[in-house]
Amino acid sequence: MTSLQRAIVETICYFDLFDYPLTLAELERYLWQANSVSTVTLANTVAQLSTIIACTNGWLTLVGREQIIQTRHERYNASEQKWHKRLPYLRLLSFLPGVEAILIVNTLAYHNARPASDIDLLIITRPGKIWSTRFFTTLLAKLLRLRPRPGYTKDTLCLSFYLDRSQLDLNALNNGSADRHQAYWLAQAFPVYDPQQLATALLIANPWVKQRLPQTVPLQLHPYRTIRHTWLHHIVQSGLGLLAFEGLLKRLQLAILPRQLKQLHGPIQSAVVVLSDRLLKFHTYDPRPELTKRFQANLTLAYSR
Repeated sequence: MTSLQRAIVETICYFDLFDYPLTLAELERYLWQANSVSTVTLANTVAQLSTIIACTNGWLTLVGREQIIQTRHERYNASEQKWHKRLPYLRLLSFLPGVEAILIVNTLAYHNARPASDIDLLIITRPGKIWSTRFFTTLLAKLLRLRPRPGYTKDTLCLSFYLDRSQLDLNALNNGSADRHQAYWLAQAFPVYDPQQLATALLIANPWVKQRLPQTVPLQLHPYRTIRHTWLHHIVQSGLGLLAFEGLLKRLQLAILPRQLKQLHGPIQSAVVVLSDRLLKFHTYDPRPELTKRFQANLTLAYSR
């Protein structure tokens, strides 16, 4: 098997973990560690893998997994509903002090959200304002009853990842072979509010993403899909910024933080919870080891066909 064929199989196998068939254009964009591959060459090579990869009405899946095409259609519709339902609230978040960019991440970023899932956000903050930004955004979500609750996550806002604009390099988050998930996570990040094009800066600051996904490019979004920065943003952010007492709000949040999160806190290289002045990460579970195990099993099964 050629290196290009292996790259194609690995890419299809990875997205199969999320029940997500690819188009040829998506395969080209997300192709794992393959340089300068033309669309024609890619299409011809996919055709050579007919015992492993099925092409059904333009959708590429593993053979025997064609049913996930319908799953993608259903999740696309669910994702569109979430997008329209929560866009007004994302617009409110964009007015808060310290917020310089709002990126949708995980399943909604590529329109693969389940109806009951929440909306994961990556918020890039003004330098030195990460704790106060988290305070205001969390407070607003709490007041609007948009935070996930035990037994209820549908259409809620998961404010679990904050990043200081002065520290966009996320290479320290990689943990060996699991960096495949981290690379796709960054490549798929959807910049819903990004007046300074920090989503592009994020990819530039993490050149390892380009090494693993050489053909990925920053998303070029239609204005309909983004929140435009206006003069009102400047006025409101400047006014509310007078209340952004960083040290005080940091101490307050650390005091009321659940004990579980404090116990899980550790070094950025290994911890699932990170509490620093440049990066805040509150996920209590790291899915990457499990995804890596499932990916290897998927790959082994595909190669055995």
